[in-house]
Amino acid sequence: MKERGVLLKLWEAKAFEAGTKTLLVRPVVHVGGVKTSGYAWEQATRLDADGSWIFWSSARPGLQEFAQRTYPNGGGVMPPYAVRDVLWGKETWNMANIERDADGSIIDWSLWKGALPSSLPEGWQLGYAANGHSGDGYLWRPSTHMPRWASRITRKVTRVSALRILDINDDELRGIGTTDPDNVDAAHRAMFEMYWSTDWPKYPYATNPWAWLYDVTQP
Repeated sequence: MKERGVLLKLWEAKAFEAGTKTLLVRPVVHVGGVKTSGYAWEQATRLDADGSWIFWSSARPGLQEFAQRTYPNGGGVMPPYAVRDVLWGKETWNMANIERDADGSIIDWSLWKGALPSSLPEGWQLGYAANGHSGDGYLWRPSTHMPRWASRITRKVTRVSALRILDINDDELRGIGTTDPDNVDAAHRAMFEMYWSTDWPKYPYATNPWAWLYDVTQP
């Protein structure tokens, strides 16, 4: 088990905070991997509950197709996250010192400047773009700069699978969090297509690319 930071898109952070997101989807990045002897394709996605490794075979035709098409001359691909990994969300954020009057109304505020501290200083508050915090002159820090102590979203990976993006079904679309959980329709699929195309343009939606689908839950 490893603890890893995962960059979250704005819509993902909103869905996690709303409690509607149980799946994390990411494009499969072809970076190479391991090759076993002969034609035995070793799959690094740990689908078993005990986290053991599984081999591609005719019993898993989708994954076998993925392996053979992606690496026709041999090889494999490993997902960034595995079963039991604990993921902490890195989202667009900042921290502010807010001065209020006796009625709780904001009198003045200032943003942190300089190097980040090792913990949240007394009197300072965290703000997240997903919550819509804003104000005249309010600037955000990118998600890549978020330290562990500033993260509010933590999830544990319970399952990893590979599939083509157009094969995502209605239940999975609900879990990804781009839709109203009580209503999945063509408009919601179009919204997911828009998010995918915006966030991962190197993997065009229309080409039906392969994706990792991570089941995540509260640790």
